[in-house]
Parts: sequence; structure tokens; C-alpha cells
Amino acid sequence: MAKKIWRISHLLLAVFSSAFLLVISVTGAILAADSAWQRLRSGAESSSEEPLSEVIVRLQEKYPDILELKRSDAGYTELQIFDEEGNEERFNINPKTGEKISESGGETHFISQVKTLHRSFFLHETGRAIAGIFAFLLVLIIISGSVLLAKRNGGWLKPISKIRTEFPAQFLHILASRIFSIPLLISAVSGTVLCLFRFNLIPESEVRVSKKPEAGSPVSVAEFPVLRKIKLGEVQKIQFPLDAEDPEEHFKIILPEKMLLLSPRTGTVLEEHREPFRKNVEVFLKMLHTGNSSAAWSVVLGLASLGIPIFIWSGFAIWYRRSWKKIKNEFEPSVAEIIILVGSENGTTFQFAQKIHQQFASKKIKSTVLNLDDYAEFPAAKHLLIFTATSGDGEAPQNALKFKDRLGQINQNHKILVSVVGFGSASYPKFCGYAESVFGWIKSAHWAQLLPLYKINEKNYTEFSKWAQYWAEQSGIPLAHAAEYYQSENQKVESFMITENILIDEKNSTHCIRFKPTAAFRSGDLLGIYPQGKERFYSIGRSQSGDAQILVKLYKDGIGSGLLCSLRAGDYFSGKILENKNFRLDPAVPEVVMIANGTGAAPFLGMLNESSPHQEISILCGFRFESELSELIKSLPRRFSNVKMSEVAISRGGNPRRVTDLMNQNSLMLRRVLESGGVVMLCGSLAMYRDSVEVIKGILGSTGKDFEFYKNAGQIVSDCY
Repeated sequence: MAKKIWRISHLLLAVFSSAFLLVISVTGAILAADSAWQRLRSGAESSSEEPLSEVIVRLQEKYPDILELKRSDAGYTELQIFDEEGNEERFNINPKTGEKISESGGETHFISQVKTLHRSFFLHETGRAIAGIFAFLLVLIIISGSVLLAKRNGGWLKPISKIRTEFPAQFLHILASRIFSIPLLISAVSGTVLCLFRFNLIPESEVRVSKKPEAGSPVSVAEFPVLRKIKLGEVQKIQFPLDAEDPEEHFKIILPEKMLLLSPRTGTVLEEHREPFRKNVEVFLKMLHTGNSSAAWSVVLGLASLGIPIFIWSGFAIWYRRSWKKIKNEFEPSVAEIIILVGSENGTTFQFAQKIHQQFASKKIKSTVLNLDDYAEFPAAKHLLIFTATSGDGEAPQNALKFKDRLGQINQNHKILVSVVGFGSASYPKFCGYAESVFGWIKSAHWAQLLPLYKINEKNYTEFSKWAQYWAEQSGIPLAHAAEYYQSENQKVESFMITENILIDEKNSTHCIRFKPTAAFRSGDLLGIYPQGKERFYSIGRSQSGDAQILVKLYKDGIGSGLLCSLRAGDYFSGKILENKNFRLDPAVPEVVMIANGTGAAPFLGMLNESSPHQEISILCGFRFESELSELIKSLPRRFSNVKMSEVAISRGGNPRRVTDLMNQNSLMLRRVLESGGVVMLCGSLAMYRDSVEVIKGILGSTGKDFEFYKNAGQIVSDCY
């Protein structure tokens, strides 16, 4: 809850102040750039550390009648003298040479206007008060942002840990905070206090004056002890005596913290007027705020000022990303069969939930996406999917702060299968810490778990696609398991031209459809089409001519199969080829067994065209009826020298058999292939997959390595819908 308060405070302060801070930042950057340029142009950076005694001697040799020396905020050294004809002159000099470099004069009209806009928004004293208020608000924004950053990193001692973000605007916001926060805080604090000084809200003490009688014998200016200690950069103004022999004439030296009257004969300090502490602080803060003390500091302040527009833009982008996470649900939670609860800090986790939700919708499965805090009683739910990120050091994300309490208060009156997916970064000590907590609460409440806790590191789409496949296999509800599908926020479709559409199984209404690919692909990749806004996927194989080919069974009222089967050579359709790297033939694998039913044979027919002649390939396929396709499968050993065996099971007819029967007949071969490092590939329906898994588990038995070992090792791969 505390983090939510800090976040809301940070947002409200930023929204309220953004317009004014934008003006202050741009004008501040201009003034800082001008200050840096003027200091470099004036030579102040190279002469500031020179002793005042040396400068005065050098100038008096060149200009005998000096009235005044003054240092401007920009670092210029201005000299006022009488020339040989007795005329008064003012000009800027290079203190190291005494040479005139420019006429004296104030700042340009443009800089004057920018300064007024920066200080008061052209509103005089009222504007100065407003500027001070917004400087103070900037202090609060920086403090609240720093607290949020510390919580995100897991503590104040980790400000420079590796930046881990989910999208560019967030990265830019955090990077800018690390670079600009300290100089901006210095500028904002100094601006706030200067405003308080301006309106005398901080009391001022009196000037302290001390006097001493003149003592000592006459010495040259070069030997004045005080002048040898004072640096030129410390001086604001020096008034020179008109007559060094006149006891009423003095050197009047004005420094930031005091004013000195020096005897022109002995260099004795006759009077010292010390400014009050408040005045000294004011001078120091003014140097910090304006950057007039150093060109380098001016550059730092200027860059920090330009950081404010970066903060405003990136902060708005972060807020917008969090706010758009609301997903339109077609069904109320009370009637939904699948509930997807999401815990998200920045909205990214909702993208994964949206992709899953869309697939359920395309299959006419009633599903609903909710915040974790919206957990309630779900009377029609069969599955509960929990996708949650972790905030900071294992804490709940902002939309999951109430979930634990609600989970304990609300009971479901029927069995619901739960699956928890955690999102986070393995570089944090408590990787997916909140997801672990949620899974622990679920176990403690004795919920039925469909899958164990699954963790996704650094928004890894490949890992998430594996989870989607795992969940689909266990639930019997097909899900896309191509990583590219989840990575693409918007599906950009392309146009493909049909080259052939052949009815190869009339009894089963199965078509072999070939089309021209627009980019490189591999057998096993997926074709995604979107008829009527619904997603449909088909596994692709490569034909001998190089075209892409798919096998499509025409279903009554099937919007995907109906579209594709109606196309003829020369027609075009829209779709997208998605990489499916987890289901590609590896030419380096010595032995492969391909198991399919129905249209699942399509990618395997293509893989044979991509296979290595040194591979040994065995094929087991199941079909309902004898057809041109089943005859093609039987003929493969004659057409490909590396196909050692190709068997077909027909489930309708005089001797009905299924593909699992072929697997049992070839159990020794299957076990040998796995134990020798080979691969078993499965493609077809989810029902076939589940039956095949049970057969493989039985073949492997209780001794040696089990099914999960070979699956995790990548030796059992599948693409089933």
C-alpha cells in the first residue's frame, strides 16, 4: 500500500507540474548554455585561480588610472578607467593579459527575456512565487521517484544495479533518473530556498563590522598579504583609490561573504564588513542554481534541465501503458469457463494474458481477464490461470495488493484447475518471488493444480510458448506455441498466392494446399490466418518445388478451413508465417521417428525434403480412411532413401487400428531411438498426443529415464492442436 501511495503521489505531482516544469526546464537549459558559453568566452575558467595581487599589478602597469574592476555573473572582468585624455571608459578584459576583449554591456534582449520567463513567467513577484512553488514540487517529485526506484531495485543500496525494464520508455525513465536526479535535486532545492530568501521567509541577521587602525610600513601592492590570498574568481568588485597617498582613499574589495577596506600604502585591512550567514548561503545557492561558478557545472545543469522533458514524455508513456491494460471481456466472470487473473506492474503481463484470451475467444470458449485484486467467486469456472509479475523485493504488483486477503475470504464451491505463471528477472534475488507466494497460498488452500509453478525470465517468449504447449497438452484446449506469435503485439499479415489446391482424401474432405511463401521458412513453422478476426493455425511443410504446403480438413461451418479449401490456383489470401523453432527437423540428429494423425502429416512431408541423407527416419501415421494421402505415406521409403520405415494405421474399415497401435508394435525401436540420442516428433490432435504420451511412458517403463527427462532434453517434441 505504501508503494501505491508513493506512485500516486509521484504521478499527481508530475501531472500537475508538467507544463510549468517544461517551461522552467527549457529556459533553464538555455540560460545554462549561455552561462557556460559566456564563461568560456570571457576566459574566466583560466584566470579564476590567479592571485588578486598579480592581477592588480598587471592592470595598473597597463592602465594607470583604474576606477573599478567588476566580475559579472558570466565571468567577465569589466574594467572602468580614465584614459589619457581623462575620459571614462568601460570594457571587458582578459585578466591574464590585460587586453581588451569586448565592450562592456549587459546580456542580450533574448537572454533577458528568457531569464524573466524562467524566474517569474512574466508575472513579476507573483510569478516568482509560482516558480518557487513548482521548484518545491520538483523536489517532491524527485524524492517520490527515488523512493519508487529504491523499492523497484530492492533497496537504497542498489541505485546502480543493472537496469531491467520491459519497454523502452521505462528504460529511458530509469536511466534519466540515475543521470539527472542529483543535479536536478540540487537545482530544485536551491531554487526553492532562493525563493524563500526573496520573500524574506527566512530572517536575516545584521552585518558585522570590525575596524582596525592602520599599521606597518608602506609596501607595493604585489606584497599586500590579503591580496595574495584572495583569488580573482572570488571577487565581485574592487574600487581603486584615486590617490594612494590620500589617507581617506582605500581599496574597497567586495567578496561574496564580506567587504574589505584596505590601506593603499600598507595593505592593512582597515575595516571588515562580514555579511550575515543567510547572505553567504544565498550567494552559494545562487552559484549552484545558475551555474555561474563554473562552465562545467553550467553544462551539467543544462543537460539536467533537458532531462525534464525526457521524464515527462517517458513518464506519460509508462502511465499510458499501465492504463491501456484494461481488456474488453465478452463474458462476465460469473459465466466464464476460464478465468485469467493478472498481476502486473507495468502492463506487460497483460499482453501475455491478452494473447491467451484471444485464442480462447476464437474457439468460442468463455474466458475473462481480471486484475488479481478482482478475485471473486467464479461459479462456472473450470480453469484459473494466474499470470503475475513481482514488484521490487518479492512484493505484490500494484493491482494485486488485496489478492491474498480475498483468496482467504472467498471460497469456490466446486473444483477449479489452477495454473500459476510467474514473470520476472532471474538477476533479482527474489526471482518471481510474488508468484512463489501465490503458488504457496494456492497449495495451502488445497486447490487442484493442473501444472506446477512455471517461471518466465526476462519476458522470454520462447519459454512462455513452451508453457502454452504444456498447458494445452494437459488441459486438452489447443493453444499456439510459436514464440513469435506471443512476441508480436499486432499481427501484420501478408498476401500469399495459391499455386495448387488438391483434394487428396475425399472421404475425409482433406485438401493439400500449396502457396508461394514471401520469406524464408522451415517445415514445422506455422501459418496463421485471421478469418472474421479469429485466429487459426496450420503446420507448414516444404514441397519438392519449394512452395509451402498445408493439409486442411474441411469442417462444416469451419471459418478457417472453409476459406482455405475454397481457394483455387491464382487466388490470394492473407496470413502470416510464424517461426516455430521448437518443432523443426535438426539435420544433425542421427535418427528420427515421426508420429502423426490426419493433417498432422503435413510438416513431416516437408521435413523429408529438408532432411539429411545420413539421417534414419521412421514414420508412423494414423488416418480414418484409405486415401491418396495414406498411399503417399506408404510410398515414402521408395521415394526417400533415408526413410527406413513408413507405416499407416486406418481406424475405419475391416481391421481398425490407431497410430498408438503402431507405436506399441514398434516399442523396441522407439525406446532404442530415445536411448541412443534420437528424437521422437509428434504432430496432430491433442487427443492423439495424450494417448501417445501414455504409450511412450509405458514403453519407457519404470526403469531408466522417464518421459519428462526426454521431453526436457528436447528428444520428444510436439506440435498438436
